[in-house]
Amino acid sequence: MLKNWSSHADYQQFIISNLSCFYKTFPKKVIQLGPSISKLYCLDLDILREILKPYYSNTGRPATLQPEIFRSFSLMLFQKETSITNWVKKLHTSELLATCIGCTKNNVPSLSTHYDFISRLWLSSLSIDRVKLKNTYSYKKKSSKIKAPGKNKKLPNKRTGVVKRISDFFEAGRSFSLRAERLLQKIFSLVAVEPSFNLT
Repeated sequence: MLKNWSSHADYQQFIISNLSCFYKTFPKKVIQLGPSISKLYCLDLDILREILKPYYSNTGRPATLQPEIFRSFSLMLFQKETSITNWVKKLHTSELLATCIGCTKNNVPSLSTHYDFISRLWLSSLSIDRVKLKNTYSYKKKSSKIKAPGKNKKLPNKRTGVVKRISDFFEAGRSFSLRAERLLQKIFSLVAVEPSFNLT
């Protein structure tokens, strides 16, 4: 179950009251993080609670810090960090980064809670999908060793009729409803795309 969900207004107040102290001590670091902080300050996650509720049990140990974990992944993206393990280490060693996601130094989300959050948003078996991705990567690596054609020549198509098959798929009234990333796309649309569109 979800518990102690901090509102967007609470987060904004937390940022305002805490960043002023950091600015006095580490002005350059705060300025450097300025663009990322501005994005997080505007990222209203209040709607996220209702979207995520069905993916959590009504019993058992309560899940906490869910909006903070979402902000953590957002800040990780803004900072161009690709390793979740390295990122969580940075959060635990930098009080400023922890503050940016709405946490104090004593309640930073752990590595396991980050992965648990991913497993709830990805509507498929992560272990199976990891194997598929690994196999795809291996296949692409082998394919990249194929000798390139001469100048102004193209490689022959390996799979002909792909566009027609996709077209027939939609004409038959079918959709990609089972795609594992659909919840992520819904969240991205409601949290980022629509608010941005409404500002124009």
